[in-house]
Amino acid sequence: MSPLSLAVAILGLALLIVIHEGGHFLVARLCGMRVERFSVGFGPPIVSFKRGGTIFQIAPIPLGGFVQITGLNPSEEFDKNDPMVYPNRPRWMRLLTVIAGPAANYLTAIVLMFVVLLGWGVSPKTQKIEEPAAGRPAATAGLKAGDVLVAANGQKVDADHPISEVIRAGQGAPVSIKVLRDGKEMVFDVKPDLNKGAYQIGIAIGPHGERTPVSFGTATKEALVYPYYASIDILTGLYDMIRGKVQADLSGPIGITTPS
Repeated sequence: MSPLSLAVAILGLALLIVIHEGGHFLVARLCGMRVERFSVGFGPPIVSFKRGGTIFQIAPIPLGGFVQITGLNPSEEFDKNDPMVYPNRPRWMRLLTVIAGPAANYLTAIVLMFVVLLGWGVSPKTQKIEEPAAGRPAATAGLKAGDVLVAANGQKVDADHPISEVIRAGQGAPVSIKVLRDGKEMVFDVKPDLNKGAYQIGIAIGPHGERTPVSFGTATKEALVYPYYASIDILTGLYDMIRGKVQADLSGPIGITTPS
């Protein structure tokens, strides 16, 4: 673990906390609730200041954060006649306050994707092999870095139709993979192996070609749907882990920033 990876993990987690808790905080204040504390991190405060009746603080344990809304914790004592406490606000306001955190993260993903698409365009759908792992099925069969993926078992493969789905559907059966190498079509029969509970052939895949500029409208449309499909992929992966179709290979915030 390099110091840079550790710093990126801590900074990234802190930003996610601020955005998430900021959503709760903003909606709670707009709904007339009393917010006592906004904390990034847990533990005694390192730095704090009070503004607008709320204490803002940074704490030493960067594993989360919280917004302390008066009355949200049912075990705390508060003035039950106070109209600004959480239980005394209308039900729709309480619901909005609860979902505001995840909604803030979701909205942030849309904004970030919009900026990336408008500034740098979209990645090409065509994919290439960046690196076949030594000793794994793809390398053994003769596939090389730079080979452009065309089809697998007669099915088109690209960013929208990943080769992993064809391999998974085969349940270990040999896969006929068509690639372009120096402009020439070549076909390789590859026998997947079982790795971490899933059939794989041992390749790293990346986009082939340059990013394509997109219009404002296209960037808006793609940015709006991206978090939805990304969420579906994550939930599908978790469901497959629960069913035992794939082996759990989970990582924390620091592990996410560490190159594999």
